[in-house]
Amino acid sequence: MSTTPTAYTTRTQTFFLTRAGLRRFRGELQDLQTARLVRVKNFDEEQDEVRLLDQKIEHVSDVLSSYELISLPPKEARDIVGLGATVTVDVGGHVSDLTIVGTAEANPLLGRVSDQSPVGKALIGCRAGDVVTLASPLSVAYEVVRVRYG
Repeated sequence: MSTTPTAYTTRTQTFFLTRAGLRRFRGELQDLQTARLVRVKNFDEEQDEVRLLDQKIEHVSDVLSSYELISLPPKEARDIVGLGATVTVDVGGHVSDLTIVGTAEANPLLGRVSDQSPVGKALIGCRAGDVVTLASPLSVAYEVVRVRYG
């Protein structure tokens, strides 16, 4: 007697989200579901859009089903860069703020850098005054000017 194996999918990835990111993902899911309902009414004409919406809904649902909220570190560790920290960096005289977030919220153009990116990995664990150099085709030095949470 043979049995057919059942396929199970296990999610091993945890998505680290800020409170604002969680609100954005929840709102995005509602917007996508509403847009899908509108498109389904005209399914014959908008099949491709419905499929695209279904893919986006699945991704956002995956994030919302396996997230961990980023929490503040203990007071004595708030001078150390970690998830959720906003870091003021000086790169060759150009000062900017970078917020270290999980991969789901990353958007470098808006200053949200993934903890898994080269810059994020290099900054985690640093304090004000530390300098880290990223080796790429060009060496780029990041000086940590300030670390803050909240």
